Amino acid sequence: MRRLYIGIDPGIANGAIAIIDENKNILYNANLPTTDKQVKGNSAKAIDKKIKDPSVKIRKKVNKKKTELDIYALKDIVASYDVSTITVIIEKVHAMNTAGQKQGISSSGRFMKACGLLEGLFIGMGIKVELISPQAWKKHFGLIKKEKEDSVKLAEEIFDIKFKYKYEHNKGEALLIAYYGMKNL
Repeated sequence: MRRLYIGIDPGIANGAIAIIDENKNILYNANLPTTDKQVKGNSAKAIDKKIKDPSVKIRKKVNKKKTELDIYALKDIVASYDVSTITVIIEKVHAMNTAGQKQGISSSGRFMKACGLLEGLFIGMGIKVELISPQAWKKHFGLIKKEKEDSVKLAEEIFDIKFKYKYEHNKGEALLIAYYGMKNL
């Protein structure tokens, strides 16, 4: 029975999944599936006015879309394989600053919720889950303090593929995480 390795580069808008077998064949490599959820909320302008002048009444609620991880679509993708042969390797993440900007509490919360859903989904499916720090797998591949494009180039070399776009680093990193798991776990 051939072993399968799933690498997950977590994220809501830019997360990715890679499924490879023990012979380095890529079975699946794509962005994590997402869905847009309609929510009602106050506009940022209305909230700013309320903060500046507490006597201001906020009357109008606006419809907004929030992108969320589509855990059901992900379950369907993974369930199409023999789950008894799968090991999932998820990059162990934490809330962080991005591009020098502080990540807001709402964004951090949504991101961490998505990470917990990923781990819970696989455990609930009876699949072995390993969390691996970015430092561990990047050190293994010599990618510490390297650019995202270097991950893409390395994934292209290891798997003898060519990504269509240079910004597909999430897919390249998911492949590298899966490959790291195949070689080291």
